Amino acid sequence: MITHWTGEDAHTESMQLLYDRFQEANPDIKLDIVEIPDWSQADAKTAAECGAGNCPDVAFDGFNNTAMVDAGLVLPTDDFVAAHKDIIDFAYMGAKYNDKYWKAFPEEISGFGAVYSKDLLAEIGMSEFPKTWDELLQAAEAVKAKDKTLTTFHAYWPPLFGFIQQSTPEGNKASVEGYWDSPTWVETMEAFAQLVPYLPPDEMELNDAEAPLRVRDGEMLFYTDGQWMIGNTGLDPEEAAKKFGVAPFPTPAGKTAAGWNGLAIGNTVFVNQDHPVEKVNAAWRFLDFWATDEEVIKSFIRDAQSPMGVRTDLITPELAGPFLPMFIEATSAADVAYTEEGAWAQVDIWGGVLPGFEALILGQSPEEATNVMLDIFKAGA
Repeated sequence: MITHWTGEDAHTESMQLLYDRFQEANPDIKLDIVEIPDWSQADAKTAAECGAGNCPDVAFDGFNNTAMVDAGLVLPTDDFVAAHKDIIDFAYMGAKYNDKYWKAFPEEISGFGAVYSKDLLAEIGMSEFPKTWDELLQAAEAVKAKDKTLTTFHAYWPPLFGFIQQSTPEGNKASVEGYWDSPTWVETMEAFAQLVPYLPPDEMELNDAEAPLRVRDGEMLFYTDGQWMIGNTGLDPEEAAKKFGVAPFPTPAGKTAAGWNGLAIGNTVFVNQDHPVEKVNAAWRFLDFWATDEEVIKSFIRDAQSPMGVRTDLITPELAGPFLPMFIEATSAADVAYTEEGAWAQVDIWGGVLPGFEALILGQSPEEATNVMLDIFKAGA
């Protein structure tokens, strides 16, 4: 197995527990773990081994590894998915390509929504986070009047883009299939253009470690991302829960949206179909163990704040703290809940989205910003 989860990675201890418990329960199977900390180098190693006719039995692939599927090097995992219906359904939303499931196990999934400042929300006289686009713009005016800011999309562009685009009629099709003529691209940029006047003055320099601090301090109303970023606030979970709330995001399409991290779910395991049947069976036994062993599952929740393919009945406040249940509740309450299937798209959509956002910030029109983005998409197609 080739993996990039090693060294200082947050999952290292949980992975070691997985290896130890599996090896103890399956002494007839020897785990040979190749640890490569950088995921892109791990991908390159997998591709090189496959090119030499020696594919690993299990590998953690990168974000856009459709080439491995097209080359016939990956087993479809429909039977595995069917056998593990206890795994959270939305974990597999980003696992499909050409109408089959290719990701055997949702290696990491993390919820994202609008993570908001309870203090600033109360300061502008709102008892709950906006549920409509008009209410969001009203909140934007209210925080601007206090010399504060609404949000950032430079630091947190993937989920916010996804919330707006996925709620439109052709949203998912546009990103997955490179549907260049879809009006959803311009519609999304038009929505972002409405938010530009309410962004921080240092929007272009703001990074993803700084935004949660501004929400914590009541200087920014919300940011859109997952529960792990709350750990960057310097607060213990109980204190952080007093400062932060989580809600679905209101969109111009009249629907609220929440989701699960589509980038992390891109890193999943696969099994080579040309290996001897006993090796394939051993690999499936390993994945089955990972998906069912409660001690391993609890360790991943505790250490990484990630469901990790876990049954929802194992997510408890004691293990997950206050935030994972908040994200699950936000997802359940949203009109649209999605995992960005762009992870399996033929182009890397995120590589074009951020330059499009920056064009808006620099004063270009939504149409001009859309063209900046689409030119990058088309060049990568």
